Amino acid sequence: MQATIETGSERALEARATGLVYETLAEALLNVPDGRILPDVARAADLLGAEGLRCFEASADLEQRYFDRFFVPASPYFVPLSESCLLDSAVVDGSRRYGPTAGPAIDHVEQCYRSWSFEFASLTGYPLAVKTLRADSLASELAFAALLARAESEARSEGEARRCRAWRKRFVDLHLARWVDQAAEAMAEADDDFFARLCALVAAWVALDRENLADSVDSDAA
Repeated sequence: MQATIETGSERALEARATGLVYETLAEALLNVPDGRILPDVARAADLLGAEGLRCFEASADLEQRYFDRFFVPASPYFVPLSESCLLDSAVVDGSRRYGPTAGPAIDHVEQCYRSWSFEFASLTGYPLAVKTLRADSLASELAFAALLARAESEARSEGEARRCRAWRKRFVDLHLARWVDQAAEAMAEADDDFFARLCALVAAWVALDRENLADSVDSDAA
């Protein structure tokens, strides 16, 4: 019994740490990169051994790039970071064409959110970022994964914790893991800037969490 308790406690700590990383990445997309956001992202990068994210400092140029990346469709740096747009995107004649802003992906994401009473519109951050947020925006999906990880860390029974893990695995498999690599590629096509490296970090983190979840859920089923 002691071994079971220790294992459960260890998993709860891992889930809490996982939730914090997801939360940090979501906040980085929802806020202007300033003296609070940049160090948090750098620490998350350190956990993954990712390089190239400690060289950025808060500046007017970096703030302007934030707007160009996410709010100015005419900008050559703009990328619509939503699952529907990226899943059906393709490079045609040297430029990327994005998919529609609606489809089955966003419908299923919204169903998942309703199952957990998750209100993506209630997320906090830079007003324009929050106002333009969609259910299948990368920040929304990362925030939902954070919620599932926190729910696991706070579970009152192993059965409840397993349910949370299974939910996160399914959501990561069916959504985040399907398109984060495309998001990172689309960002890198425009420029190797802070936001391209941030999205590469997100892709690396999702891949790692997916691997850990596969091992954990397999262990649960054994």
